[in-house]
Amino acid sequence: MAGTPRAGITTARAATILAIAGIAAYANVLEAPFVFDDIPSIEQNESIRDLRDLGRVLRPPAEEGTGVAGRPLVNVTLAVNYAAGGLDPRGYHLFNLVIHVLAACALFGLVRRILQGPVLGPRLADRAGLVALGTALLWTVHPLQTETVTCVVQRTEGIVGLCYLLTLYAFVRATERPAPARNPWAWAATAACFAGMASKEVMVTAPVLALLLDRTFFAGTFAAAWRARRELHAALALGWLLLLHLLTGNPMRGGTAGFTGDISLGENLLTQSHALALYLKLTLWPDPLVLDYGSVVIRDPRDVLGAGCLVLALLGATIWALWRRPAWGFLGAWFFVILSPSSSVIPLITQTIAEHRMYLPLAAPLAGVAAWLLRRPGALGPAVAATAAAVLLSVTILRNADYRTAESIWTVNARHRPDNPRSFLNLAELAERAGRPADAVPHYRAALALQPEHPTARFKLAFALAATGRTEEALGEYAAAVRQEPAAADVRINYAAALLAAGRIGDAIEQYEAALQLAGPAPEIHFNLGLACLRGGRLSDALSHFGEAVRLRPDDPAARFAHGQALARAQRFEAAAGEFRRAAQLQPDHAEAWANLGAALFLGGDRDGAIAAYAAAVRLRPEDPRFRERLEHIRSSGGP
Repeated sequence: MAGTPRAGITTARAATILAIAGIAAYANVLEAPFVFDDIPSIEQNESIRDLRDLGRVLRPPAEEGTGVAGRPLVNVTLAVNYAAGGLDPRGYHLFNLVIHVLAACALFGLVRRILQGPVLGPRLADRAGLVALGTALLWTVHPLQTETVTCVVQRTEGIVGLCYLLTLYAFVRATERPAPARNPWAWAATAACFAGMASKEVMVTAPVLALLLDRTFFAGTFAAAWRARRELHAALALGWLLLLHLLTGNPMRGGTAGFTGDISLGENLLTQSHALALYLKLTLWPDPLVLDYGSVVIRDPRDVLGAGCLVLALLGATIWALWRRPAWGFLGAWFFVILSPSSSVIPLITQTIAEHRMYLPLAAPLAGVAAWLLRRPGALGPAVAATAAAVLLSVTILRNADYRTAESIWTVNARHRPDNPRSFLNLAELAERAGRPADAVPHYRAALALQPEHPTARFKLAFALAATGRTEEALGEYAAAVRQEPAAADVRINYAAALLAAGRIGDAIEQYEAALQLAGPAPEIHFNLGLACLRGGRLSDALSHFGEAVRLRPDDPAARFAHGQALARAQRFEAAAGEFRRAAQLQPDHAEAWANLGAALFLGGDRDGAIAAYAAAVRLRPEDPRFRERLEHIRSSGGP
């Protein structure tokens, strides 16, 4: 039978080689931290916290920035990782590596089966195992794969790649049976196709490529392919219904794909011409590699004249070869068809260029190289291929070293893409999280120089300036942020806090009141506004806002305590004592609440209650002389 493997490189031997190569390439990133889209997709993704709640797991959050929206199978894998190890990144990275090695094995199997098939078998069957292994090995260790394997949430690309390859491999195996629609390989192909649809949108092209593969390597014509295997082709196409369901239920994808005022059809075609040429260049010379290219938009055709001519020439050659040299044409079609959802007429706004999109398409040029090097007997071809694999492996290991910390990968990204504000924003936020707001300031300024109207950079710059004591600069940036985003309540809240710290109480109250109008009933704003009013001598307003904060959040000890202070200042000691008592009940270790309760009770005429409250404060904070002195004073006095 044409599809039966021949002696030579066995499946077990190939799988062992590919596994060793994968481990060698990625062993140095198993402890790499979460970066970029990993943060919202994993650290902030509440839907993966309980694997037992499968209904929630299968409905990943449809929020901008997550890589799991509309991709339930990927979210399930993240939930499995979380159940096994929480937020320890090692398990997540190991899972990605396993998926990558399995995909490489599937690629090996697919290429070998095609080369042993009825069209290519007469010429290449005896070299099929070697060419297939060369293709899969180069693909496994190529540095262009690092983003997909090393960035955890890019397992979307890895999983859909595995599903895609399994679909085609199982399809090829199904062609070996006389009734492919009723054999287990046909069912396996359909299941893999549906799993891919639940993983990433690029799977939409799999039924098309399966039909082209059938026509090219087995049936000879599209009509013959349809006559022989119409049930199987139709079953694969049914996967589009699942994908359509996931897309229509996922509003977030509509916000990251499509035409906006920022990019037109012509500009997107220019940008993607540059992207395709760049991907091909990185295939041959993978340097520099970039995690995030930003929202690159090319508007002048002269900027991509060479790239555009190259892409058009390759596309034309692919179309010609599909009819005259179908096997080589299939390689070109593999590249263009798989990239078509992300690199054609519909722009992906947040990332117009992304290296992870080359995960599957990379197999086409590498298969062409492997076939050219290894299809003839002799030691030279294998030696060249082995040398190339060793060089690529070394570059991959070096590239993965950039991921050792979040700061290192974003530093490299900023060096290679100094026009991308996201690099500087991430560096700034990392510095702030590490308690280094002074280091964050220049990064925020660099981001603003590139994108002056960035919705959050100016606000965060102001926050960092305030944290470093540069109050006047912070106030200026906050004022600019408010002018830029007058409807942003959080900006006004932080501006008010900075104004309050600077002693500009009236201005702070004005900003808090504006935030309250924007945000609606919010206990935090009422609480802070109450503090500002108290400092400004507006006792009646302070009582009103503290009372509202307590009403909205009755179990907040801080709100109860502040309300009690305002009531005491208004000489409403009985009511104040009630608030202090409730604060102490909610937070029993709140020494100040006990002490203030003692003072309110004493001033209200309850000497015994005051002694008990102060005694509780002394027990909680024996080193504070104020509490002990006040307790002794009350004990020795006859009244308030």
